[in-house]
Amino acid sequence: MSVRIYARLLAVTTALVTAPAMAQIEEIVVTAQKRTESLQNVPLAVTALSADTIEKARIVGLNDIALRTPNFTIGQQNPSEPELTIRGIGSGDREAGSDRSVTVFVDEVYVGRAGASTFDMFDLERVEVLRGPQGTLFGRNVVGGAISLITAKPGPDQLFKGQVSVGTHELIEARAVANQPLSDTAALRVSGSIKERDGYFFNRFLNVDDVGGIKSRNVRAQVSFKPHDDLSVPLSGECAKDKLDGVAARITPGAATPANFAAAMAAFGNYVPPADLFTVESNVKGFQDRDIWATSVRAEFTTENVLVTFIPAYRKTD
Repeated sequence: MSVRIYARLLAVTTALVTAPAMAQIEEIVVTAQKRTESLQNVPLAVTALSADTIEKARIVGLNDIALRTPNFTIGQQNPSEPELTIRGIGSGDREAGSDRSVTVFVDEVYVGRAGASTFDMFDLERVEVLRGPQGTLFGRNVVGGAISLITAKPGPDQLFKGQVSVGTHELIEARAVANQPLSDTAALRVSGSIKERDGYFFNRFLNVDDVGGIKSRNVRAQVSFKPHDDLSVPLSGECAKDKLDGVAARITPGAATPANFAAAMAAFGNYVPPADLFTVESNVKGFQDRDIWATSVRAEFTTENVLVTFIPAYRKTD
């Protein structure tokens, strides 16, 4: 019996010694602490999604990020009022102009309103979700956590790629990116996305089909300059225009407690609830038109011992 156990241990040890190098853990580089470092050295609870993961998993919004991040959930009564929660910490207010406890950042620029954080995500280099209070490095209000989106930057190689997807309810999605070096010290990158889809709700109160449709246009342009080996100055500008339908709501007659629901239904009249989940009864065909403009500059000056970063930015949402 002892000889047999020894033989098994020897076989396992031999397999570990001769294991191929491909079994090593891949290094993930993040900027969760405002500097480039390996994820294994960051003393924070961080979920990092690389560009390859974003593309293969078709991550195009905060909902997709939440599905792949522990302790991160998102609820959305309408497009301008997302409720982001990390570890149970979030904001329950329903005002589009209020600050949230879980905040979105784009290239370290604060997205100050909840209604501006649910845009279509495209051409990203990385997504970092930081769980827990981040007030020291990301500012006040970030008491629940931060979602940091890092866009892909212009590079020295010429590149063009795109993809088109179609689906039910007249869904069409198109994405494209082009990168063009302008000189040895400058490059241009332009990317964009289009998304259209008919709604899949029927409003029987107004007798209107295709409630819940989406029409979205997004474009981003970035120019990088490196006038000196120690100085880089990338400029970025983006625009997004969305035309969305309003909330697909149902009538709720009276209180919904089991004790008085039957009486409330009788008082409401001969009301018959819809037989399926895709029939609604709102008395208004709501809509939301949203325009987002943003521009930023990230100037970095490097010396032997110091890195100085200056990020002026401007964002506007209507």
